[in-house]
Amino acid sequence: MTKNRLRSFSILLCAMLLLLSVVNVGNALASSAPAKDPKLAYDWSAKGYAHYQKGDYVEALFEYMIAEALDPDQSTYADWVKKLREYPANVKVPNPGLAVTVGYLGDVYMAKGEREEALAFYDLAVGLDPNNKEYRTKGDNLYDSLYKTNKMPTFTPTGSNEEQIRQLRQRIQTEEQAYNKIDTTTPVGIMRAQAQLRLIQTLKLNLAKLTGGK
Repeated sequence: MTKNRLRSFSILLCAMLLLLSVVNVGNALASSAPAKDPKLAYDWSAKGYAHYQKGDYVEALFEYMIAEALDPDQSTYADWVKKLREYPANVKVPNPGLAVTVGYLGDVYMAKGEREEALAFYDLAVGLDPNNKEYRTKGDNLYDSLYKTNKMPTFTPTGSNEEQIRQLRQRIQTEEQAYNKIDTTTPVGIMRAQAQLRLIQTLKLNLAKLTGGK
């Protein structure tokens, strides 16, 4: 996999999430994020409310998303996220400050063990600031861990040549049906769709080897 995989993906991720700071978050946020921290969630919500009052709705959205992730039991944060998704997005790119906020949201999801969500936000952070080496590296490493071909689910047909062809065609049909059911209106859905397409392509290559490309 090339390390420049983005990142046509990033542009699409940006467009989707921003439809859903330049903010000094300080050096402390460069460290590993906690999976849950109500006090820190409150601090992020305060940042979000301050940006909301200034009319900086995108910054506020992501800050409330962090608050919600850090304290999912506090329904107020979810209400704010829902409300802010309805506001117009107006973001200049590159945007290093917002990239740090979005990347930190990826760190929070990593701490929670939700790696696909984390990858989506790391990619979005790089889309907002292509020079951010920290989140580019985190995204590349996580992508390799999740989707590298040799770590994908494998399928080995058995039996005669004709039987193997039958099994592969059936498996391809099953995987294509699964692909068509993926919700690609979300960043995580896009990542899953990409992985699913790669699996289908691998199966089709194996089928071509058995059939001679017929």
